[in-house]
Amino acid sequence: MKLIDLSYHNGPVDFKKVKADGVEGVILRAGYGQTTVDKKFKTYIKDAIKNGLHIGIYWFSYAFTLAAAEEEAKLCLKTIKEFKDYIDLPVFFDWEYDSMNYANKHGVTPDKKLITEMNKKFCEIIEKNGYAAGVYFNEDYRKRFIDLDKLKGFATWYARYTTVAQKTYDIWQKSSEGKIAGIKGNVDLDVLNNSKILKKKAEKEAKKTEEKAATYYIVKKGDNLSKIAKKFGTTVNKIAKDNNIKNVNLIYPGQKLKI
Repeated sequence: MKLIDLSYHNGPVDFKKVKADGVEGVILRAGYGQTTVDKKFKTYIKDAIKNGLHIGIYWFSYAFTLAAAEEEAKLCLKTIKEFKDYIDLPVFFDWEYDSMNYANKHGVTPDKKLITEMNKKFCEIIEKNGYAAGVYFNEDYRKRFIDLDKLKGFATWYARYTTVAQKTYDIWQKSSEGKIAGIKGNVDLDVLNNSKILKKKAEKEAKKTEEKAATYYIVKKGDNLSKIAKKFGTTVNKIAKDNNIKNVNLIYPGQKLKI
């Protein structure tokens, strides 16, 4: 699946043209640090939803303590909450060279253990709130900044700019110089390698339909299971099984049945 990732640096985006150019999903920067929401986030996500694109999120981190990573996760959740039903790709923690530079300016040099723990803390909070979570890295980050063995279970987004397909990780960011209709200038190009991390919209809709169809019927005087089954287009056996009724002749007025 062809994806792109965007932040306000990409400027105005015509998502209708983006989709027509073969892009099926976007990973949007929701914000960065503990206080800042991306200026284009709401515009981008509303237009992406309108054009039926799959949506993932990333949060650029300036954390250099576990408490800061937790605060970033909380602001990320607050920012994306109203769009939860449309986010079917993971929410990624993005800790890069600029993150390290920021920490250094504050007199801190995070080691691999701390950076890994911050990734884990962010992702755990995201997952507890009903989203899939993941980590972003390139080969250098992987070696110097994070221990992937301690981040198992989270989605992986791997940046390596090459024409040789990188299929080891869930998403491969293959270029920062892509050209896509509807976007001026360069854009990051990504490939979804593992469809298992994509929450199928069809599955969500099926679940909603199933929940909506969970009807309860209060038995009225003169009712029997055959009459009720016919009314709801089901069978006596199914009603009996779903309601643990062993003797179909013993239903009574006022009894609540799940249909």
